[in-house]
Amino acid sequence: MAGAPSRFENAVIQHVHDRSSGGLEATDGRRRWQFFLDGGDLVCTRSNVKSEQDAVLQALHEDEDAMADAQAVLRLDNASKAADLTWKFHAGAKPPHRRTALAKSWIAERMPDDIVPELEPEVEPEPAPDLGFDIGALIAEEVGHTAPAQGPKAKSAGAASPTPPMSRQLPKSPPHTMTPEARLKDLERRVNGADNYFQMLGLPWDAPTESFRQAFTEYAREFHPDKFNVAAESVRQVATEIFDRMRGAWEVIQNETERAKYTDRVIHGKKSDEEEAMEKVEAYYRAEANFKRGHAAFTNGRTNEAHTFFKQAVEDCPEEYEFLVYYGYTLFYTSRIKDPQMAAQGLGLIQSVLRQNEKQARKLDSGWVLLGRAYRDGGDFNDALKAFKTAYELNPGNTDAKRQYQRTKEQMEGASSSSGFLSRVFGKDGAGSKTGGKNRR
Repeated sequence: MAGAPSRFENAVIQHVHDRSSGGLEATDGRRRWQFFLDGGDLVCTRSNVKSEQDAVLQALHEDEDAMADAQAVLRLDNASKAADLTWKFHAGAKPPHRRTALAKSWIAERMPDDIVPELEPEVEPEPAPDLGFDIGALIAEEVGHTAPAQGPKAKSAGAASPTPPMSRQLPKSPPHTMTPEARLKDLERRVNGADNYFQMLGLPWDAPTESFRQAFTEYAREFHPDKFNVAAESVRQVATEIFDRMRGAWEVIQNETERAKYTDRVIHGKKSDEEEAMEKVEAYYRAEANFKRGHAAFTNGRTNEAHTFFKQAVEDCPEEYEFLVYYGYTLFYTSRIKDPQMAAQGLGLIQSVLRQNEKQARKLDSGWVLLGRAYRDGGDFNDALKAFKTAYELNPGNTDAKRQYQRTKEQMEGASSSSGFLSRVFGKDGAGSKTGGKNRR
């Protein structure tokens, strides 16, 4: 494998190594992947990426199992290379369907050589949302390496020493097999694979603050950078980086307010105030861009195309009055023949926005022009003239209001002249003479 593994790759390998069961969900904002594990085996993958779907890959793989394996590798590769990727592990999540272990070669290539094999295969780790290891086990391991166990916890010499009761038992390496540098590297892999600060400290998110304090203290006792003063520079850099990250995690967790905010965002999926504000800004920029595209199409007479852009602008920014009146007019115009009820909704939207706009300092003269056009398209010339006049009074520089007013007057005069001519030809009651009847087409 070329290059260093990504943090997401480390997370996958860590869950495989810990024999996790659940779903690992990853996204870069637009693309989304799901990887389901059962006892550390990858048994199902899903994504919303078109190039990763069955219909695309079936042409390249005749065997269905081979296709599923290639599909899993493709999804793992694409997720690993995604920029700004975030992920979360859902312990116990069930796959919609399952296959035999997928992407075994991909996983094997990335599995570190120094993984200590299990010595107690009969002990099955329980699925849990933590890092998958107990810092107490590492502390005890170091004590066993430096001196025999003493004190009130020591057992009688004639009896076998059972494993101390813990909330979770995992296969442990025997004493003397892992150097401090090896344990640091193992911790680095685990920290890089953690989904959040709570997992980084090896505890569930709802554990008491005191438990996190004890966990951080134990980590600091064994892995503080000062413990590696005589180690190689690269080892000291890793120790410093890992310690700084764990200290940052503890600083958030020990603060009740900050912990609540972090839990809401990371565990419950709520957005922070800053994220919500940024989303609104980004939504407005998208809406403004779509509005400009729609206005260009509208000015060039492509009303149907303009309607699509105006609709997108309103969906992103429904409180912007200018976007609403243009959307209301194009909704009216595109629906007036086939769907009169929808056309009435468009007209009502323009009227409602203009009533609300009366309370604002910035008046929407363009909205009155659009209202006038809607009235005129519906045959209501008098109300159309009033609307155009209001637009001109609000903004004497609105040349479109003046032009539409003049055009409507001409249409009214043309309609009046045509009506008078027909009356003279066919009579006041609408019944034509014999001569007129012969000339009708």
